[in-house]
Amino acid sequence: MDFKKEDICYFVENNRIIREGKVVSVRGSMVQIKYGDHAGMRLNKKRIFHTEEEAKQSIPKQIRSPHLNEQEFS
Repeated sequence: MDFKKEDICYFVENNRIIREGKVVSVRGSMVQIKYGDHAGMRLNKKRIFHTEEEAKQSIPKQIRSPHLNEQEFS
């Protein structure tokens, strides 16, 4: 399902924070989003999601380094 102007969308910032935004315009594979009071950005359609749950699933799982001891995680 494609995005249209005025749709609510979700995107992941810094591979850890899910933000909600509003679609301002769609041109080709790029979507311009407004979020917050005065913030906005242009993202590829592959990087925005229809639900918060979809966005959460796109966040890479944290990988523990094999060089650290289990005690350091306590």
